[in-house]
Amino acid sequence: MALSRIAGLAAVLLLGCAPQQVTPPRPSLAPTAPSVRIERAWTRHALPAEGIVVHATLWDAALVSAALAEAGRREDDDAWAARYLERTAFTVVIELEDRQPAFDHDPLLAPAGWAFELDLNKGDDAAPSDVVTPSDVDLLLVDRFPTASGSHHHRVAMAVFFEGTLYDAVGGSDSLELVVKPRMPGAQRGADLLGKAWARRGTTLRWRLSTARAPEIATGDH
Repeated sequence: MALSRIAGLAAVLLLGCAPQQVTPPRPSLAPTAPSVRIERAWTRHALPAEGIVVHATLWDAALVSAALAEAGRREDDDAWAARYLERTAFTVVIELEDRQPAFDHDPLLAPAGWAFELDLNKGDDAAPSDVVTPSDVDLLLVDRFPTASGSHHHRVAMAVFFEGTLYDAVGGSDSLELVVKPRMPGAQRGADLLGKAWARRGTTLRWRLSTARAPEIATGDH
């Protein structure tokens, strides 16, 4: 896994810009643009610990529209689109580089190995009671990449859903934060290898958003 390349990209994404425009949850109203461009604009990256990268893509209606156009019309398109339009949805991809001394990755290769929290325009001082937890977390795939030592790197992809549309959730808010935490058994040495700070506080991925103006595709991040 090209962690150094991803780290460079993450550094570039720290540059500030105006809020991204959220499209109402109707694909017909979405602006037209290549799906790769839209996905890049709605994706954030974090490096919470050595050898670990977290990517999170927020599903705006523009991305749903682009995905439908790219795939071509299918019988199950309406049901698939509704899942990503009627709730606030993320695709979260976590890359786990093989670590030495080795630890058991298995607890992190399933949705139960992760905790997700959503925070709307509250910043770092949000009370625990104000944090929104997911309504559903679906495992999309687990990839394993062999290493020269005979071990494996891993990539885990999950779909994370919170109740309420993104458009309604943003409203007058100007920031949305997704917190991603590993859930490691207390006796697992891997918890120390991953980093106690990450296990305790999680890593935060942030989007600056607005519904105030006509939709447009942003080209940068927060």
